[in-house]
Amino acid sequence: MPCVIRDVSTDGAGLSVSGSRWVLHGFDLGDVFSGVTRKVVVVWRDEAAMGVKFVDEGTWPKAPQPVVRAAFGRRHHGQS
Repeated sequence: MPCVIRDVSTDGAGLSVSGSRWVLHGFDLGDVFSGVTRKVVVVWRDEAAMGVKFVDEGTWPKAPQPVVRAAFGRRHHGQS
């Protein structure tokens, strides 16, 4: 079931998911960007969101830091 993973900590994560009442109590949560999968159990839920706790020994990948590139202007090589 597709969801948006939010608020990741070392212990768990918050998920935005439509129809969360239909999600099982325990499941494998996979991140399509990093390929990491963690086993989780639901600790709270409402209609559009849920909180899950990690129950395995893995680690969730850290968000990549934005790359800051130096930007330089162009020199004008006109005739003086």
